[in-house]
Amino acid sequence: MALAVLGVLFAFPLKRRFINDEQYPFPEGRAAGIVMDSLHSGHAAEGMLKAKILLVAGGASALIKLLSSHAVMAKLRVGFIAIPEYLDEWLYRFISPRIHGTRVARIDCAPGA
Repeated sequence: MALAVLGVLFAFPLKRRFINDEQYPFPEGRAAGIVMDSLHSGHAAEGMLKAKILLVAGGASALIKLLSSHAVMAKLRVGFIAIPEYLDEWLYRFISPRIHGTRVARIDCAPGA
């Protein structure tokens, strides 16, 4: 509760300073604008293809997230098709993407790491 209150108390002055006063673009608005510009620039057929690709990618990510939720899969009584939690470790054995020479599997998002 304390973190939520602090977040709200910091959000208002930061929004006033950076968005209202200094006219920085709102991040979500800018991202949405870029997507809309990409969809509506060029020919209509190209925009429809981009929209379909976006829809398929969103649906695939939602399906993967649903399949990795063991609680939901157990309630639906189809737990045998659930994606295991350790899938990322299994995947990193075959594919080793790197960011600036560091393996993605080795990146720790914990504070103080």
